[in-house]
Amino acid sequence: MANQKIFCAVPWHNTHLYWDGTYGACCSESEKPLGEQKNINSTSIIEWYNSDTMTDFRERILGDNELPECSGCYSEEKLGHESRRIKENLKCAIFTEQAFDESYKQSSWNKKFVLKTDRLPIDWHIDFGNECNFACKMCHPGASSKIADLYTKWGIKYDKAPNWLNSEKSWNQFLDNVKSVPDLNRMHIMGGEPTVNKKFHQFINWLIDNKLTDISLSFVSNGTSVSDSLIDKLRKFRTVDIEISVESVDQTNDYIRQGGNYLQTWENISRLAEQQADNFQIVLRSVPQLLNINNYHKYIARAIELNLSVQSIPLVWPAHLSIKVLPYEIRQQFVQNFINLKDKLDSEISLKNTITTGRDISRLNQQLVRECDVILQLLDEECPANTDSLRKQLIEDLVRWDKHFKLDAREYYPEYQDFLEAYGYHV
Repeated sequence: MANQKIFCAVPWHNTHLYWDGTYGACCSESEKPLGEQKNINSTSIIEWYNSDTMTDFRERILGDNELPECSGCYSEEKLGHESRRIKENLKCAIFTEQAFDESYKQSSWNKKFVLKTDRLPIDWHIDFGNECNFACKMCHPGASSKIADLYTKWGIKYDKAPNWLNSEKSWNQFLDNVKSVPDLNRMHIMGGEPTVNKKFHQFINWLIDNKLTDISLSFVSNGTSVSDSLIDKLRKFRTVDIEISVESVDQTNDYIRQGGNYLQTWENISRLAEQQADNFQIVLRSVPQLLNINNYHKYIARAIELNLSVQSIPLVWPAHLSIKVLPYEIRQQFVQNFINLKDKLDSEISLKNTITTGRDISRLNQQLVRECDVILQLLDEECPANTDSLRKQLIEDLVRWDKHFKLDAREYYPEYQDFLEAYGYHV
């Protein structure tokens, strides 16, 4: 029997393609699967899925020892967060948190959980390069061309590699791979910012032209360039989720995400939310962190107003932006906000002890109560052993960004002013 704390269905129905063309198993993995790395330029999805690397990964995920690749999910679950592992298991009717053994035995996928598989992944997560019109403080060059430019200006070293989209051979290999999967279920596209990437629009047109619209299509966007003409095309697919990355409801969003205008972003989100239908959904994506935790309760409240699911991933990297780096006494100033919001949500829930997972907005209050619980745990975490060095790194990083963009963190976070100045913040 698979181990409830370890098992994940991802290596049987998911695959991930990074911006540089290297394969992975899951978009939430902390690192690529241990073993020989493969690139779409020279390896097909069929070869990757039956490679020694993936076979070993499946064997370990059927075992009893935690996998380093999956550390992100384990950390989220300890906080009570609904990790990707939980969500992906549910797609196979496996209830990770409740009745795991019984649901695993009864899952229609049970007999398919073998080391070597003749099936191809039916859910794909694809990074469409790193072309982006934003530079976000918690992002990296592999996901933002703007940050790659900044790193070059600042003399910060990073692993440079060409975007796989710029290789005609890789692009044609990708299209051939997509056509080779007869039961393709979902295509999830990330960036960069997909909507400013010509290849993204080319791919949407290619799917339509090749009558590959009976799939669920989703993509992560900063919400700046979702045009009506694009929406018209998206409605041709079986279902569509547009996942809008936004961190707060006020100007701190623009402090975190250089290039944005929070008023315009939320206006766009409201416009898109009004167009929702059974097969066209808008989802809010957030990264709870030191720079948005001071008003994140307002973010959850806005989700309630707009009737939108929140799919957050608590920040892990860079470590100096994690909530627990803040002094405990500052964090405690925010606790009551989440307790009050949770109490309000609890009072409106009529169904108790029911499973709520993923983006089911019919149980949105339950989902957001869980979000409040996670945040309350994050606010109560002990400071890490290397707190002092992380705080110094935080100040160094903020000063670098703020001098470049002519910003002052103290104007955005007055409650942090004494803390920031005590560690040497100046611009």
